[in-house]
Amino acid sequence: MKILHICLADPFTHKGGLNQYCKDLLLEQKRQGHDAKVMFPVGERKGHQVKVKSKGEDKFIVVNALPVAVNRGIDDPERYMKRVDPSGYQRFLTHYQPDIIHVHSIQGIHLEFFQCAKQMGIKMVFTTHDYYPLCFRCVLYTRDNMLCTESTPHKCAVCNFHSGMSAKMQAVYQSYFYQEHKNNAFINKLKHQLVKRHDHGEEVQSEPVQVSEEIVRKFEALGQYYQKIFSYFDCIMGNSPMTMEIYKKAFPDANYVYLPITHAGIIPQTRPEFNKNTFNIAYMGGCRKDKGYFVFEKALDLLEENVSSLWEAWFYGEGYYPENQSSNSHRHYEGYFTADQAKTVWKNVDILVVPSQMPETFGFIVIEALARGIPVICSNLVGGKSIINKIDSQLIFDYRDAKDLSKKIDYLLKTKNYLNVIQKIQNLSFDFDMTHHVEKIDDIYNELSMYYSLI
Repeated sequence: MKILHICLADPFTHKGGLNQYCKDLLLEQKRQGHDAKVMFPVGERKGHQVKVKSKGEDKFIVVNALPVAVNRGIDDPERYMKRVDPSGYQRFLTHYQPDIIHVHSIQGIHLEFFQCAKQMGIKMVFTTHDYYPLCFRCVLYTRDNMLCTESTPHKCAVCNFHSGMSAKMQAVYQSYFYQEHKNNAFINKLKHQLVKRHDHGEEVQSEPVQVSEEIVRKFEALGQYYQKIFSYFDCIMGNSPMTMEIYKKAFPDANYVYLPITHAGIIPQTRPEFNKNTFNIAYMGGCRKDKGYFVFEKALDLLEENVSSLWEAWFYGEGYYPENQSSNSHRHYEGYFTADQAKTVWKNVDILVVPSQMPETFGFIVIEALARGIPVICSNLVGGKSIINKIDSQLIFDYRDAKDLSKKIDYLLKTKNYLNVIQKIQNLSFDFDMTHHVEKIDDIYNELSMYYSLI
C-alpha cells in the first residue's frame, strides 16, 4: 500500500509527539512492507507556484506552502488561506498515486491539495494530535491563560491579536535549511532569539483588546476554510475519547474512529519491588501555568501542612529560575533532561503528576510512565485519563482544584494504595506495541478501501 503522511515539519529532525508518532508510524509501515513517505511544508522560494519536490528516499517538500502557525497563534488570517493554482499538487498526486493520505497536521497545506486528492478518489484520514483546526493557538487555551470552552470568530480574533510569527520568522522556520539543521548549535541559538518565550507568571493581565469587524470576518473565513478541508476527510482518528468529543462539536458529520497512539520507544518494563520510605513525585511540564505548574505547587503546600508521609518533588522542563530554588529541601528544580539522562530520571520516579490546565489530546508522557510501571495522577483535561480511569478513578483530579490534587497524591502516598495501583498497572491491557498499532491502522485503511469500493 502507498501511504503519504502529511506532517507539520520534517519528522526526522523535529521533536514533539506529533513528529515522533509520524516518524515511528512511517518507519514501522515500511518495515511491514508498505511504501510510506512523508510530505511537509517549506517556505517561499523564487516564484509563487506551488511545487512538491522529492528530498531523499522518504520525504517530499511543499515549496511555496502556506505559513504555519505552530502553536503561536495567527496575526493575519488572509496569509493562511491564499488560493493557488492546483496544478503542482495535481502533478505530484498523479505521479505518486498514494492509496491513503494520512494527515497529522493541516498546517501549511493548501485547500487545493485536499480538493485534488478528493477528486482523484484518494482516501484521507486525520489523527487528532492537537486542536489546531478548532483553535489557531492549538491548545484551547486563551492568551489570558484561561480555558476556552467555546470559540467564535470574535473570540479567536481577540485571542490572536498581535500574536503569531511574523512572515520573516516563518520564512526561517519553514526554510529547508532549518528543517535539516535545526538541532545544531547555531540554529538553536538563533531559535532562542526568535521564538517568543512563554510567560511564566501565574496570571497575565492583558489590556482589553478591540478588534474590527473586518478582522473578525477574516477569522470567520479562515474557520470556514478549515471546515472545507475537513469535509474531505474520510475518517478522523481520535486518540482519546475526550478529544473525539471536542472534535465532534466542530465537525459533527465526520466519520470517527477511536485509536490511542503509541511510539516505538515505549517498551513495557517490570518495575522493581517498592521498598522505600520516601516517594519521589515528578512533574515534567516546566514552569508554565497551562501545564499545571502552579496548581502542583499549591498541592504540595497543602501536603506539607497536612501529610506526614515522606516525599520529594522533582520538577523537570523549561523556565526554572534561581527564584524557584527555595530553601525547601523537599523540592528539586531540575530543568530539562537529555535523552541520555532519561533512563536515570525515570528510574528515580515513583509517582508522575500531569496537572494540565488545558485539554491535552493524549500526551505520550502518560503511557511512557505506565509502561515503566509508574502510577500517574492527571487532571480531568488530559486525554490519557481514559486509561488512568481503568486503573483507578482516584488518580484523576479536577484541574482547577489544588486541594483535590493534594488528596489524590495523599491517596497514593499510602503504601497499601500505591502497591494496589502498581498491581493494576501490571494487569493493564493497553497495547504499547508499535507493530500491533500499525496492524490496527491497516485495518482502518482497508475498511475505508472496502467501503468506497462498494459505493
